[in-house]
Amino acid sequence: MTNAEPPLVIYIEDDIEDQELCQFALEKSQMDINMQFIGDGQGAMAYFDGFCSDEVGRQRPKLVLLDLNMPAISGWDLLRHIRAKPELRCVPVLVFTTSHAPRDLRLAYEEGANAYMVKPAGLDALTECFETTMRYWLHTVVSDST
Repeated sequence: MTNAEPPLVIYIEDDIEDQELCQFALEKSQMDINMQFIGDGQGAMAYFDGFCSDEVGRQRPKLVLLDLNMPAISGWDLLRHIRAKPELRCVPVLVFTTSHAPRDLRLAYEEGANAYMVKPAGLDALTECFETTMRYWLHTVVSDST
């Protein structure tokens, strides 16, 4: 990246253990990423609504990782909410879930997800998945989410 700031990645995940595993994988990878965790759908909606209300100084996310299965406001609701915002349509959203259901896969793409990934089991597999995903989406793909 040519920016002085590391890319901002928002990870919306209600499971604290999954957040901690992802944080550990980030540290193990030694990638320069500003990872911000949001633990529920309500917090995520507030974050994105604040971004879209022209709050000064808020960095646009370069990537959003989204869990589907959350209480109250689901990942599905959030995906629709993000895609309904013109300011966020260019931000890649990756569904990061435990679901292998073909219906979930199909619906995620229909609702505007850029990728659908099933969370791997084990720290080594998660770290490898995380590194590969971050390198691809943050350094290889050219997007308008700067």
